[in-house]
Amino acid sequence: MAEQMNVSKNTIHEIETGKKFVRLQRLTDFAAVFNIEAYKLFLPENIRDYDANIAVAQYTEDAKDALENLLGDFLTNTKK
Repeated sequence: MAEQMNVSKNTIHEIETGKKFVRLQRLTDFAAVFNIEAYKLFLPENIRDYDANIAVAQYTEDAKDALENLLGDFLTNTKK
């Protein structure tokens, strides 16, 4: 990462440990290294990696499964 950003490993270490602050240009460099948008560097990992499309697809699949189960239960109970 240090090489990609054209800084020393020590600089990266100082940034990671809070001994050095990062200028705006460096933030965009960090974002480019991680292939994310710069604002996502400030988000908690569980939110940063959240993909709404995946969540919607999972919710849709879960809802479909629940409806199929309800329908199956209904049909089973009405045959008795």
